[in-house]
Amino acid sequence: MEEIVEKLKQEIVKTIAGLVRTSLEESSVEIAKKRGIETGTYNIYPEIDNVIKRYTKFLKFDFDKLVTTPTQKRVQLGSSMLTLVNEDYYESANALEGMVAFCRNANIKEYISFTTRLDSIFFHFHIDESNNPLDPEQIGEAFVDSLRSLPLNANDTLVVYRKFNQIVFHKLGRVLAQANKLLVERDVNPSLVVHTQSRETQLRKRNLNRPVSDPVERAFSDNEQGQTKNNKGGAPQLFALLQKLTHGLAPGEWNTDPQDTKQGGELELAIPVAAMTGQHFGDGLLSDSGLMLVNVQADMVLGGLNVEVLTREQLVEILKGVQNELNDKAEVLSDIDKECLRAKELISQAIKDSASQGAISAIDISCYDIINILTMLYATIATEVSLVEPIKRLICITQVSIIKLALIDENFFNQAEHPARNLLNNVANAGIGWVDLEKLKNDLTYLKMEELIGRFVAEYNGDTELIKGLVKDFKQFQLKQKEGSNETKVTGGNSSEQNQRVENIDAYVTQKIKERISEELKPIVATILLEHYHKFMTILVMREGVGSNSWKHVINTIDELIWTVKSEKVEGDRERLGKVNPKLLKNLAGAFRIAGVEKAIADPLLSQLKEAQEQSFEAAASREITQAAVETVNGVQVLVNDIPINFGDDDTPDKSLSIPETDEFLLQVNKLPLGVWVEFKFSEDRMIPCTLAAKLDTIDKFIFVNRQGVKIVEKSRMGLARELKSGTLKIISEWPLFERAMESVIGALRESMVT
Repeated sequence: MEEIVEKLKQEIVKTIAGLVRTSLEESSVEIAKKRGIETGTYNIYPEIDNVIKRYTKFLKFDFDKLVTTPTQKRVQLGSSMLTLVNEDYYESANALEGMVAFCRNANIKEYISFTTRLDSIFFHFHIDESNNPLDPEQIGEAFVDSLRSLPLNANDTLVVYRKFNQIVFHKLGRVLAQANKLLVERDVNPSLVVHTQSRETQLRKRNLNRPVSDPVERAFSDNEQGQTKNNKGGAPQLFALLQKLTHGLAPGEWNTDPQDTKQGGELELAIPVAAMTGQHFGDGLLSDSGLMLVNVQADMVLGGLNVEVLTREQLVEILKGVQNELNDKAEVLSDIDKECLRAKELISQAIKDSASQGAISAIDISCYDIINILTMLYATIATEVSLVEPIKRLICITQVSIIKLALIDENFFNQAEHPARNLLNNVANAGIGWVDLEKLKNDLTYLKMEELIGRFVAEYNGDTELIKGLVKDFKQFQLKQKEGSNETKVTGGNSSEQNQRVENIDAYVTQKIKERISEELKPIVATILLEHYHKFMTILVMREGVGSNSWKHVINTIDELIWTVKSEKVEGDRERLGKVNPKLLKNLAGAFRIAGVEKAIADPLLSQLKEAQEQSFEAAASREITQAAVETVNGVQVLVNDIPINFGDDDTPDKSLSIPETDEFLLQVNKLPLGVWVEFKFSEDRMIPCTLAAKLDTIDKFIFVNRQGVKIVEKSRMGLARELKSGTLKIISEWPLFERAMESVIGALRESMVT
């Protein structure tokens, strides 16, 4: 084991250090150019060797601590130190968090392969984000620490971070591949096969909203996910933003209407491509189907033909005919992607056919944008991994009707709770997790969905009350179905999977608290740490995992708390306490609140803590610790890494809980797609969302991570089936279908502007 870790350390640290050197050299050049000075004269260049030495030392330390009990902790930029350094540095350090999350997700296959292989050579503890030397958080944190002595302002630090991201994080997949190769050559799980989503799919996760708060605020906030709520698709200017992105306008031009860019009275209109061929425009000029934007002069003549601009009312009437034609051909096209594009083709053809003799029909740019944007949205829905084909087909039937609705109702895009969006989201949510397609057509819920969608397509004519009634009808139906299900529900017999998961997390948190204790604790600190803060940390592990940026600040808070009451003091500690304590007390109050500690209990605890802090500065006689507290602490002071932690199955599950291969829940697990979102039950009132990141067939493991790519749960097939059966696992959407699809459209439009 030691030989393997040593080989990894020597080879991998050398590779990463080389990448870091390149990133620093390029940063030096960019900063020098920005400042208009000669390369090499700015302070970063002569310091590169020293930075690399510190960085190499930190990386090697992270490898060494896997095989030895370190005699000292690596100096880290913890929250206590952050309170004493320049705020510019603090802000720029937080910028690293988004890079770490993206790096984990982008390299999920190589990362999980390496973590699984490395974990297999250790028997007394598990490898996770908190101790994996190649976790992006560890690599990035070492970089932050190695830069601390450099006199960089926030702008220059961000330049350095960007280069580090481009050169180190963006090439970490190759480093992980090198590490995996070294392990395979040493016969460490050589047959391991890891299935994940494609790298392209993972890269699209970059479009997800990142947390807006810093990790400390997020850790000690009441927000369940530690993030701001998702309001995607509900901003008042959403449609305007989509228009600007569609037309390739840069952010600085977003106050400009696309039509305002035209000169000499020109008007930009959308013309059916099919109408722009033939004797007036030249045969074969354009062969694509659909609509095309053209500039039309003020006289409204194009190619010798009069241009007739359809009103919205006329376009809505045309769409009614298109919907009827699609309904007639719904069973002809088997490819949902083609069906989505077919709708746009039929709309274009219908607009062309509506023209008078000797004229061309056109629509204004706003109508064109609505058709174009919603076509992209439905094409995205057609690729949704959490929905089976019949459900996606059912939703895609509404494409033309939704286009018609968006033309009539200007609030559709900008109103997050628009009835039509609620209808689509409710249908999609109800359709998540279905596997048995043979039974689907006779399922009462599916039949109800068919009925409601059919009514919407056939009856909608501008009246949102109709849609509200459909949504209400569906919710009442679901409520009745749920009540009936509860009466006949068959559970898994017990909640052993859930209990095991909670016990493992509890043990992990206890271990992490133990690691920070180096001397006997005062009674008040023992009560805070081992009781209330322990519960808070358990909740944090449930919602964010053990490798999040927030987790590290929570660990640092333990160090701060213990330091404020330690028996030994040095010069300057009183001043430092004055700077650190307000934030510490605020964070502890937040932790108590999250842990469910009543204010009547929390306030006296904080008051007693402040008294203990003051006593620590007084004579030694006032620092006596009761034997009871000593016994409490001694009861948890054991060696580091002595508790095996696994947030998944028990290594020796009860065979009586095995499930036959033909069981419907096991069949459902077998068909779970990569990227599907689920919720695991951790307590009666706490469900934690995560996504299926990888399937490891050779060792029967399903790995679930949160939005930052941190592992939350690891389960076997049988374990997942038991959880589904007992109701402690539920398949969900990451967020509502419409918002999810719209986010993808926005991301695709932004990416097209860059490329």
